[in-house]
Amino acid sequence: MAKVPTNFWPMMGLAAFMASTAQAGVTPEEAAKLKTVLTPSGAEKAGNATGEIPAWTGGMAYQPQLATAKTVGDPHAGDHKVLTIDASNADKYAARLSAGMLQMLKTFPGFHMDIYPTHRDAAWPDYRNQNTFLNATRASLKDHFPIQAYAGYPFPIPKNGEEIAWNSNYQFRGYAVTSINSGYLVPAGRSPILTSKFLSFKQADVDNPSGNYDSWNGLSFVTVSRYTAPPARAGEMLLAWDDGTSGKQPYSVWQYLVGQRRVRKAPNIKYDGTYPDCSGFAGSDEIEVWNGDTDRYDMKLIGKKEMYIPYDNNGLYNTTPAEAYGPNFINPDVLRWELHRVWVVDFQVAPGFRHSIPHRTVYFDEDTYGAALADEYNAAGTMFRENIGFSYGQPGFPALFFQPNAVYDLHGGGYCTLSMFHFKDGDQGFQLTPPRPMSAWQPDMLAAESAR
Repeated sequence: MAKVPTNFWPMMGLAAFMASTAQAGVTPEEAAKLKTVLTPSGAEKAGNATGEIPAWTGGMAYQPQLATAKTVGDPHAGDHKVLTIDASNADKYAARLSAGMLQMLKTFPGFHMDIYPTHRDAAWPDYRNQNTFLNATRASLKDHFPIQAYAGYPFPIPKNGEEIAWNSNYQFRGYAVTSINSGYLVPAGRSPILTSKFLSFKQADVDNPSGNYDSWNGLSFVTVSRYTAPPARAGEMLLAWDDGTSGKQPYSVWQYLVGQRRVRKAPNIKYDGTYPDCSGFAGSDEIEVWNGDTDRYDMKLIGKKEMYIPYDNNGLYNTTPAEAYGPNFINPDVLRWELHRVWVVDFQVAPGFRHSIPHRTVYFDEDTYGAALADEYNAAGTMFRENIGFSYGQPGFPALFFQPNAVYDLHGGGYCTLSMFHFKDGDQGFQLTPPRPMSAWQPDMLAAESAR
């Protein structure tokens, strides 16, 4: 039986290939701004000069009765559109669009963006806010991994692009949660194909509200996924350990295949390794638009910008797949876009490394650090993919998640959705569940739990 490694260091990620000197956290004077002019996550509390972005006043209200709800409603369903952007007026609003969204508007006839009033719904439990405040002065980067960071954003006052990328990795998603997710592949001009439906149980020990940095076992998360569809995958199971260390133990994945009736070590789903549910449309670090270790990229912080990004897309999740997925793009009428401040980070593959996406520009929501958009370029310098994340609010935590996303092929057409929810189709968003002991997260438990 595989056991949890004993040589945990409280860092997050896989093997570090490049060395760097640890960078100190911010000063206590800077950190104090998190309790005055900045939100607990480090965003500007104030609105923008035009009033289109309002001030942050606390985010969504906490509603604990919704922590186990299978649907999350749509708190902004009564809003009216501010404007619609399509190919005919895209150039007028180009300053507030990513290069990829501008290309989407001009490439796909009928695609449009409905802009709605901006809501700053981001909120976090008190323990997260307290830990984020502590992380501000104690956390640092060493060998491309954060140290002295626990149960909050490591770098709420970020100084560079790599710190922002790690903040995105440390987004709040709950401590122990279940969800039912689905994935669809939509070849150009064709109907959606269900590639996965699975029940997921995830436990993020780095977010244990009863723990602290000194007692943390070093695990960032463990997750088990049980596939129920399509029929060829029913009964398949997947177990993943993210060891949360500097790489002394690898990120590990085990798989139970019904046809083989055995548990085997699976290839690690990391970096640009093909994400199996997307048939080549997406790599592993394109899940959630961006995720994972930072050592293969040089990440340059371009700055902060006001942009239209997907936001408060609860309406998308209250659809059926047939209502949501068109032959060339997700139905624009069920999507919502808002004006928000974003951190713009330019990713260039680091010297000595290779990656199928050698250059990407990622746009991180200022309030949550969720990756909302990514313009992705191939080795020839041509943009070939646009990656779009669709946030939704779940007041039972409370939290605003940038988890489900869609990757578009800008050359050949078609798209793939990742970890999507469709409540009308039996899916469910994150629900709180009791935490499990580590004995429940061992590879030999997969065969016992698997069932068609």
